[in-house]
Amino acid sequence: MEQMNDVYKQYTGVMIKRCDMYVVVSREDEGEKTITYVACPFPSCKLGFVDVLDRFLKKKGLEGVLSYEADDDLTILILDDTATNMRKIVDIVETCLMTTGSTHYRDITDDLKRQMRQFILATHQHWMTLEKYQLLNSIIDEQN
Repeated sequence: MEQMNDVYKQYTGVMIKRCDMYVVVSREDEGEKTITYVACPFPSCKLGFVDVLDRFLKKKGLEGVLSYEADDDLTILILDDTATNMRKIVDIVETCLMTTGSTHYRDITDDLKRQMRQFILATHQHWMTLEKYQLLNSIIDEQN
């Protein structure tokens, strides 16, 4: 079990790719709070991802998007500061990314795809793939 925790500590986030769009969901301890945030290497406000995510979070009983900082290339969304179940948040973000990507697939240009891939490459040491995250969780579940 300790080895599993070491794997989790090695990475700080989970990279999700759906519909040619990428995000990284991360969790970080900041004093007495555990902050969960999403890094979006695309104009998430313009594509409606922030609104979709806010609605889905509230529908699942969470507070919604607490805050965000955005520019043309990157948006950081703060989703939670109460250490809510990470699996739940990852599932919600995955669904929202799929919804946004399928709705705005015409807006995802080759330049935007390249920009997202460059972000993912530059940050690859700080996340694990969704598939690896799910595999680790299933192993942990089996051990409990």
